[in-house]
Amino acid sequence: MKLDVKTHKDLFKSLFTFLRVSTVTNSTVTTSTSWTRFENDVKLFLLFLMDVFHNPPVSLKFKDRRDVFVTGFIEFMNSQNLKIQKLEIHSKNGDDEVVEYVMDHARHVSEVHLGCLTTSRFEYPNRSLIPKFKMEILRIDHSKWVTTWHMTNLFINCKRLVLLDCTSSNLQLNLFFKKWITTPSRLQYAELQCYSPSLSLAGIMTGVPAIRLQRAVVDERVLNHASYLITQQKTGVKALVYWHRFITLTTDFEL
Repeated sequence: MKLDVKTHKDLFKSLFTFLRVSTVTNSTVTTSTSWTRFENDVKLFLLFLMDVFHNPPVSLKFKDRRDVFVTGFIEFMNSQNLKIQKLEIHSKNGDDEVVEYVMDHARHVSEVHLGCLTTSRFEYPNRSLIPKFKMEILRIDHSKWVTTWHMTNLFINCKRLVLLDCTSSNLQLNLFFKKWITTPSRLQYAELQCYSPSLSLAGIMTGVPAIRLQRAVVDERVLNHASYLITQQKTGVKALVYWHRFITLTTDFEL
């Protein structure tokens, strides 16, 4: 079931009124003084759904919402041991606090899509590797802050990784591919968008144990340009590394 507050205004207006009245008679339900009435209404609605559907997995999508609400809502979900299946956050502002909070506290979420900008000052320092990132899918639309350390220590075990708008000077991609080879990484697909006139796939793969190919098939599309075959040392899993719009690693290919 998917409900959009803006689309179903009349329904939610009546429901929120009912939930506020119910809250008055239920002292165990608290509201946050730092949240707006609408934000507290959303929290009450979530509690209502959890009670009716017995704690189902929840997908959350925030668009241009205040930092304090986004981080507070995720914190509330975690405190109630509610399962977040998918987390999607979009914002045109520099949401450094939100990105840092998600990196610290949403590592257990199956699918994360960060579509929010960060300021030029933002850095995510080398944090603890525990808890491990267990994401099936991680997508970051504004990845200028991402470094080689993040890719080789935090993101390497995501099953699907999409990093857009990377800063090539922050990344040593050959170390990322070497790490995939030497560890039993779960990563099956990585899509990396980097801009630099001096960047080339041949240069990236220098020093990486790989077989250069002139032909391969990916998604029924024939690649007639150079690609590289790499193999995990511990598992024998093979992946193709190529550059077609984005620098890509995939385990789903044909030769």
